[in-house]
Amino acid sequence: MPSDHLTCVVTRGGDDEPEWLERWLHLNCILPHVIGPRSEGWTGEHEEIALTELKDFWVKAYQLKDALKADPSVASHIDIEGAIRASDTFVLLADLANGYKHPARNQPPRSGDYPNITRVSSIASTGSGGWRLQVVIEHKSAVIDGYDFASKALEEWRAHLQRWGLV
Repeated sequence: MPSDHLTCVVTRGGDDEPEWLERWLHLNCILPHVIGPRSEGWTGEHEEIALTELKDFWVKAYQLKDALKADPSVASHIDIEGAIRASDTFVLLADLANGYKHPARNQPPRSGDYPNITRVSSIASTGSGGWRLQVVIEHKSAVIDGYDFASKALEEWRAHLQRWGLV
């Protein structure tokens, strides 16, 4: 039976390895656990843990920009905030992360409209014998699966990091 606990080890190449790279590797390591089927008890407590892990992932994925901006070798030649503003995925990620961290909505949404998590439900996971959450986000006129969005956000980061020659 698979473990219900995530073991994710990111080995640093040394003290000169940038923090953003460690964060990037960590995001790639934890995503399969965050979006994958669960085998632990199908209880309200476990559902809350799964939802918190998803929201934490959104925050960590958005905060990758802060580590990139803190690295002078990156920030000196890449407009990271410009990339955020130009991406529908990144501005929605910003709104989801900030909405989780600051539920009072004290700042206007970067995407032009606040996203809302309208449904969280548990469903049996096909073929695994486990379960997963179904997290539905409504944003503007779109209905978005929260787990698909987590994957999409990571892929958007991958495309930018590759284009910038960082990975």
